[in-house]
Amino acid sequence: MLKIIFYNPDLKQVKNICNNIINQFENLQIVGIATMESEINSLHKNTNADIIIYNYDSVNNRVLKYLEKFKIKIIFYNNLKNLKNNNCTLYLSQKSKINSIQESIKAFIIKFDEQFIYQKVFEVLKKYNLNFKLNGTFYLINCIVYSYLNKDKYVSDNLEKNVYPQIAKQFNTTISTVKWAVIRATNSIKDILDPEIAIDKITPKSLINEIVNKIS
Repeated sequence: MLKIIFYNPDLKQVKNICNNIINQFENLQIVGIATMESEINSLHKNTNADIIIYNYDSVNNRVLKYLEKFKIKIIFYNNLKNLKNNNCTLYLSQKSKINSIQESIKAFIIKFDEQFIYQKVFEVLKKYNLNFKLNGTFYLINCIVYSYLNKDKYVSDNLEKNVYPQIAKQFNTTISTVKWAVIRATNSIKDILDPEIAIDKITPKSLINEIVNKIS
């Protein structure tokens, strides 16, 4: 469960974000709303929140120290010049329209809502008529999720170097075990249930890249 704190004097905007975005994710929980700087630190200390959605006219050094405590930051600012988004920080203009804000926050938060990602992967994989009883299918799903969360690093270009070691470490097994289990699961695909799927020769790499593209 990802915990969210708002720091926003504009309660109408907080309401819009809550009603139109946050409630679409089962894995998000609002644990506090701050309207004063001093409340940010106390709320984080009491809730250990993961995400802060910050909207104010300025960001001073004191506030920056507060923000550093959060893993994920969504910051509204009046001047976005020289500010760049990264994997854990999203900058939005205070002048943006609500529809644009909603789409940007949805696309940003979904990366961290692993439960939602796993569900999407499972739904897509069902169309490939995989054997879900195989251990390799379990590893394959985790390979896809890891590749999706790190797609900006193009990790799936080299599964043996970038992906299989991470999954092996995650589940305390060997790289070889993950590799051959995933190959076996991929080879179990017989009759694809979705006519729109057109992969001439299905390999772990082609399948993982295909699913990552489908859920992106």
